[in-house]
Amino acid sequence: MVEAQKRRAVLATFAMRHAEMETLFEEFDRSMAEAFRLRAQFIRTELELGFTFLDGAKARGSLGSLGCIRNAISALRTANRFLTIQPRLNDAAVADICHLRNELRQRLHDILAEH
Repeated sequence: MVEAQKRRAVLATFAMRHAEMETLFEEFDRSMAEAFRLRAQFIRTELELGFTFLDGAKARGSLGSLGCIRNAISALRTANRFLTIQPRLNDAAVADICHLRNELRQRLHDILAEH
């Protein structure tokens, strides 16, 4: 009789700890998903900032545009660095970001060709 009670207590404790672990894993999964979302948002923001600097470079003309071009290059480098961080972003986010990155790279190339 005592052995059966001990066994039930152990099983109850195990079930409780198992439920706690499941909760922790679910929270971890949600946190990782949020981290991926925020990293993708950060990269997009950097790329948009690069576009803004290039718009400023065009508006300033060749004399005052070098600082804006440098900042656009810096934004592109930052985006590239965060794209390579492991674990990688999912394919849908990467495709969208790579499209923006390639567009920024092309615009930078075009502006630099003008100078």
